[in-house]
Amino acid sequence: MMNFKKFDVIIIGSGIGGLIAGCYLSKYGLKVLIAEQHNRPGGYCSSFRRKRYLFDVGVHFLGSMRIGVLGKILKEIGVFDRTKFLQYDPTDKIIMPDFCVSIRSNFKETIEEFIKVFPNEEKGIRRFFAFICCGNLAKRLISIKDLNFKEFMDIYFSDVRLQATFNVLLSNIGLNCFKLSAVAGMLLMRGYIFDSGYYPVGGMQNFSNTIADKFKEYGGELLLSTKVERILTKNKRVVGALVGNETFSSEHVVSNCDARATFLQLLDVEAREIEKIESLECSTSIFAAYLGLAGIKAEKILIGKSNVWRCFTYDMRKQIDVTAENVLKADFPIVMFSSTSLHNENSSKENLSVFTLAPYVSREFWSREKNRMGKKLLEITKLLFNVGDSNLKMIDSASPATFERYTNNYRGSAYGWSPLASKSYGAAIPQKTSIKNLFLAGHWIKTNIWHGGIPGVAFTGRNAAELILKSYNNKFSFQD
Repeated sequence: MMNFKKFDVIIIGSGIGGLIAGCYLSKYGLKVLIAEQHNRPGGYCSSFRRKRYLFDVGVHFLGSMRIGVLGKILKEIGVFDRTKFLQYDPTDKIIMPDFCVSIRSNFKETIEEFIKVFPNEEKGIRRFFAFICCGNLAKRLISIKDLNFKEFMDIYFSDVRLQATFNVLLSNIGLNCFKLSAVAGMLLMRGYIFDSGYYPVGGMQNFSNTIADKFKEYGGELLLSTKVERILTKNKRVVGALVGNETFSSEHVVSNCDARATFLQLLDVEAREIEKIESLECSTSIFAAYLGLAGIKAEKILIGKSNVWRCFTYDMRKQIDVTAENVLKADFPIVMFSSTSLHNENSSKENLSVFTLAPYVSREFWSREKNRMGKKLLEITKLLFNVGDSNLKMIDSASPATFERYTNNYRGSAYGWSPLASKSYGAAIPQKTSIKNLFLAGHWIKTNIWHGGIPGVAFTGRNAAELILKSYNNKFSFQD
């Protein structure tokens, strides 16, 4: 099946963290295998087709391309110029019960947007954005490490409606401001406001495929539809992996999959990380309805090309209240709309994707409720945008159980560990594990000191590669 049975590194999972790690490692001469259980690379950063409609699975825009870490990484591995990126402005529109505010691609314009809606909060708004976007980042993170995000907002704002507007964006991390650590919330806002809104021409799958193709150009081996069954060790040191029904030897393993699966299912030896894993809380999942349009364009429905957040309440606890009861009552306080066809006008029939936070509950629960919830989101969309049955139809939907099946993330978790304010400041699980030469990448690395998104998981891939390359007596250097 393979050109060789011995590798320097085996990477589990072809999410962005795994692909980035593979590119760096193979670029610098190591023999690398990436094994992916799904039939395409990218994880949540992927796309699929149904009935000639192209949909992005879960990632809608990329950030940190011009100023931050993602653009730098793509240049280092040699793919930045292989994909054309469009930057949209505004990136997001937040529609509250009695006003609308836009997140602009220029953060100074975003500040003016908020001041226009909340003129009495101008001083606090300017101070809030200055704290997020400017100055010594590490020092500022330490200064708020003991706060939740609500306490952080209280420093700057008294208007509950303004706080509730920022709370809407916390849907991207699955926790409301009372539960979320201030550090994670601040970094989420920074990612949204500071150099965001980039979309790869051809869709998110094209972006992931481009990185995967570069990995193979560097000599890496990519196995799709192949699950790693076991990480093999000897004396608590990695010696290889059982990949599908074949055993491969390897000096290093990078796990870019669910950390629970890594330590509780894949390892053939008990690791000290297990105790910490069992004390952490996994983030919630999402429900997605993928809709097809006929006789009407997505741009007309959304009044532009930005993502649209529709929030029906100012109650910040209720806004992000992910329970089975909410699902059964069809109570969705926040619904987010996006359109893949808006950014791929020549490659996809007009479509619309609808997302809301959703609990896992059980596979049996979603087997019963998936169709009903999908139809409810379809009806909500028709009412909100005043479109009829002839304009909008259900193409597909995905429940938390669906996301669990395709990503192998525990209970369909969309964001790794929940960055709870009640947890201690610092790393949940370091990338260099207690098992010799086993490393982690992806969004299962840290709890409340960051919200990674695609830039964050890309950085974990880079860092995992750097840790491995340093073990070769500094033979390889990122400064080459």
